[in-house]
Amino acid sequence: MIKKISITGSSSLLGKNVVSLLKKNLLSLSKRKKNFFFLHTGNLKKKDQVFYGNLENKKFVTKFLSKSDCIINIAFDNNHYTKNFKIIRNLINASNNSKTIKKFIHISTAVVVGKNYKDKITEDENCNPINEYQKIKLKLENELISNLSKNIELIIIRPTEIADYKNPKSTIFYFKKRCNNSFKSFFYRFFLNDRMLNFVSIENVSNAIVFFVKKKTLLKKKNIFFISEDKKNNNFTFYYNYFTNKKLYLFIFNSNLKKILFKFLFMVILKKPNPFQIYSNKKIKNFGFKFKKDKVKNHLKKIKYT
Repeated sequence: MIKKISITGSSSLLGKNVVSLLKKNLLSLSKRKKNFFFLHTGNLKKKDQVFYGNLENKKFVTKFLSKSDCIINIAFDNNHYTKNFKIIRNLINASNNSKTIKKFIHISTAVVVGKNYKDKITEDENCNPINEYQKIKLKLENELISNLSKNIELIIIRPTEIADYKNPKSTIFYFKKRCNNSFKSFFYRFFLNDRMLNFVSIENVSNAIVFFVKKKTLLKKKNIFFISEDKKNNNFTFYYNYFTNKKLYLFIFNSNLKKILFKFLFMVILKKPNPFQIYSNKKIKNFGFKFKKDKVKNHLKKIKYT
């Protein structure tokens, strides 16, 4: 049983959600079994062991992971991409030298898939990143796959676009603004009304992380999972209808030509993923994870009138 967990990025909104869930799920479980559970993070209250320091410092990382059974790596520096390589290598080296770490859970992103003209994507697809962010995220995954000890179970989680009403920078707020009478809104309504928005709730991402903390050893070394709530109605039309209380219908005229043109626009010119892409969540469901329903809709309710 996991007794001590180290979490990087615990001060982020996702990190705070994960910490809260761990306390509810694992701490109560350890009390019932009379086992010691120790939550060990990078930035929390005094009742948890707090470490303030720089993950680029090898000595600090070694101390941070001391006697941990599991590491959850949520931290990512959006302002200085290259720093993330030094951090992941420090985490790998400290984990490999540890006598206690059994599990390494790394949070990546679904968009590492990059350029792919298929409209339904699974974890088996080859990745062709098309911008710097995607390339960095994929390289971090490859660093772990290539260099982490085979004795440590590696789980890479790739969430789609995380929806969180508490975060005004969340992309879900951006698409709320698209539901107005501007020219850009008209463009979306007329041409991109069937664009997939790929939102997944922060709750389901957090639940998936805790699920893998508790999950017994998986069969394969390369354990990569999409965390996705993608459905056919996870698109602009659904969000427009929800935010405006109006009825927008999908236009199906020249749909094949439209798809070709907009795939080229997004993937080649704008360096963004295929706008009609759905990320399959079948693999994680087959491992026993159950998504909580309508969680994205709950976030929509929270921000509808803000």
